[in-house]
Amino acid sequence: MLKRIIFYPILVGHLLFSEISLLYEKNKYNLINQMYSNGEHSNYYLSSESDTLLFITMMLYVSLISACILLIFTVIVLKREEKIIIGFLLVLLSCFSIWKLIILGKEEVSIYENKFYEDDINNKVAQIQEKIVDLTSIWDVFRSEIFKDLYEHPEVYLTDVINLLSNAQVNDTQKTIAALSVQNLSLPKFLFFAKQVLNLREENKISAKVFSIAVFPPYDWNIKLQENYTNKTVIEFLSIVKSSSTVDKETQEYVEKIITGKALEDIHQLTEMGQLPILKSIVK
Repeated sequence: MLKRIIFYPILVGHLLFSEISLLYEKNKYNLINQMYSNGEHSNYYLSSESDTLLFITMMLYVSLISACILLIFTVIVLKREEKIIIGFLLVLLSCFSIWKLIILGKEEVSIYENKFYEDDINNKVAQIQEKIVDLTSIWDVFRSEIFKDLYEHPEVYLTDVINLLSNAQVNDTQKTIAALSVQNLSLPKFLFFAKQVLNLREENKISAKVFSIAVFPPYDWNIKLQENYTNKTVIEFLSIVKSSSTVDKETQEYVEKIITGKALEDIHQLTEMGQLPILKSIVK
């Protein structure tokens, strides 16, 4: 009698656990699918593909273990007729739950692998421009969730951004948006980006304005070159910019300020006055 009292709560708990797991994963899948259908991308879900796989794996293990325990209890506790009926139903329901969980997991992971990347960078930037209309204020780009995703994953789109900048069919507003989206790169990768942008300027594929904002954006966007003005690689790059015939005089003069450290002094002064950093407060 005691064994039966123990068995049935475990059976009910197993079935409830399986259903709750399925319901959770189904709701999560529907939410993500709806989010992408609306053209918005959540940073949480973008970064949680591995979490989904971990959750699915954990649920599968727990379901299998609990199913095995229940089958053992079925053999030990129940009568012969009950063993056949309950055992069959238990195996059937467990297999269904596990199969459904796997299907949902695969469908959800497919969203991460396909839907976020199915729109090329041109479409993403066009959607951002459509939302903000123009760049009256360059901080308006953060009104777009798509831009936030690009800004927080610049390495993923670096090559695509460079290709977009070289495209003659793309207007300056869109090129500016794309250039701003990769300002969060690490110093080595930003230097790589800056060199590519300089090449595009020398090939007359981007305007002086786009070049300037891509490589020397406002201080609250990126001060990597100014902070690392004594770095040998940075000095080499700035020297090339300063001697380039395609770079306007005003930018060359500003480059000289970076090389001498005067630009960093200005940044420190602005910071002490409470005028920097503006960008961090806007992103939050």
